Amino acid sequence: TGLIIVNSDRMIHRVNRRGTEILRRRDLQGKKISELIDFALDFDDIRNNPGDWMNREYTTNAGNMAVHFLYTIRLVVSVTGEDLGAVITLEEMEQIQKLANNIAGTKARFTFDSLLGTSSGFMNALKLARKAASTDATVLLQGETGTGKELFAQAIHNQSRRSRHSFVPINCGAIPSELLESELFGYVEGTFTGAAKGGRPGKFELAGGGTILLDEIGDMPLQMQVKLLRVLQTGEVYRIGASRPVRLDTRIIACTHVDLSSSVKEGRFREDLFYRLNVIPITIPPLRNRGREDILKLAEFFMKRNGGRTAEMTPEVRNGLVAYHWPGNIRELENVIQRAIHLNDWETLSRENLGGAVRERRKKQNYSGTLAAIEREVIRETLEKYGGNMVRTARSLGISRATLYRKVGRISESGRKNQG
Repeated sequence: TGLIIVNSDRMIHRVNRRGTEILRRRDLQGKKISELIDFALDFDDIRNNPGDWMNREYTTNAGNMAVHFLYTIRLVVSVTGEDLGAVITLEEMEQIQKLANNIAGTKARFTFDSLLGTSSGFMNALKLARKAASTDATVLLQGETGTGKELFAQAIHNQSRRSRHSFVPINCGAIPSELLESELFGYVEGTFTGAAKGGRPGKFELAGGGTILLDEIGDMPLQMQVKLLRVLQTGEVYRIGASRPVRLDTRIIACTHVDLSSSVKEGRFREDLFYRLNVIPITIPPLRNRGREDILKLAEFFMKRNGGRTAEMTPEVRNGLVAYHWPGNIRELENVIQRAIHLNDWETLSRENLGGAVRERRKKQNYSGTLAAIEREVIRETLEKYGGNMVRTARSLGISRATLYRKVGRISESGRKNQG
């Protein structure tokens, strides 16, 4: 804890070593406290309202750096009631946030040893991720829902020099746009009705020294993309309502199931932000493209983790698992295995234990015609499979909803012309 002793004339009498470290200054002794803080040190108010002077948040400048700390001020009074001065205690915000993050459990659990697979596409992604872990460069993880993007992000963090610091994920697509700014950047006290007393740090500050995971970045509203771009360009963040920025030391990893290059062309994602994020792009292949060995290895892993043992799989089960197209990817595979384990009373896992979709062997399609005709047929079949659900169809096909709508529109237009 930093300590500052101020005399009755509001002059700094002593500063301990930790205080000089927090404030990044060694020239404070003998100077007025007003040179450090821009508000009046009101002894009468401290005496009458001591609670108002506890754990206050404050930011000051030390050269080109912003110094962010909490302070508490207590009066020093003589036996006769005379004000002798005050003692100011300082706690660096970064240290408090680290403590809070440790208690809250904002830690990455998965490492590269947790990522199972031997297929070429998976191994290429793993190789890139290991290289990314040795740098502080921004990483863009792309892949369908359920392919394990957050696991890759945690592994990169745990292999990096930031592994002892926080790993803070935030889902940019799950938070309403009007709340996303305060979640990312925080706010100062009194900014809006209902704002927490003393303000609140955003996820970028909470991830100080560590990594922030911007999940579903492709669903971030355009107006927020502009503000995020500024953070990436300047390396500092303004809390809502603040007049001073907070300097960041935060590594950024972004994830999305959306094809951002297509979103840029369609005007739904800023091109300049895309290039800022696309420093080290890593594409994680869908499970259906990872081959027989990866699917079976993952299935055996999930059986052991959920049942404590590896049940024997019949050839029929193995063939069924490999033949299924896994639209939900690894997440769906884990759910299927978990359900099978809970329903299985035998040591052998049978075909009947699997879900209906997995039990049905995927039919081999015999397509013919032009590439455009094949594309139309695949879209029609996938739409029919998901009952016309555009979101699930787009995810299964690995394209954005906007792209799917455009292609469906072309199919409809082509049908009308043919009828005419």
